[in-house]
Amino acid sequence: MNYESQADRLIANLDNACREAILIPNSWLPDSYHNHKTGFVGVDTIHKKLDKKDEAKKPSQYQQAKQSRSENIALYADQAIHEENISYDQNVDEAKKYENMQSFAKYCPSISLDD
Repeated sequence: MNYESQADRLIANLDNACREAILIPNSWLPDSYHNHKTGFVGVDTIHKKLDKKDEAKKPSQYQQAKQSRSENIALYADQAIHEENISYDQNVDEAKKYENMQSFAKYCPSISLDD
């Protein structure tokens, strides 16, 4: 038996049960969280709404890549202004680098993938 995973599963079940069992009156909450049918809101519902807000605030992959590119451009510009050798080792996306290398090797006729 794997006690660690079983203990983790039991704790997660207890956490979910507590979230479902605890009800908070509307008077304690902002208007955006009110449940007008019952007058109470479960903690699990509040957590779901908060998780949605956190997801909305998190930048997309495109925004992260754009930010990384702009940081790289600023670094390269700074190095060019100071007449240093440009170093391309900052902020390297290893997954994208590997994907590009695989694509190059796949379509380059002089590289044999059997080796």
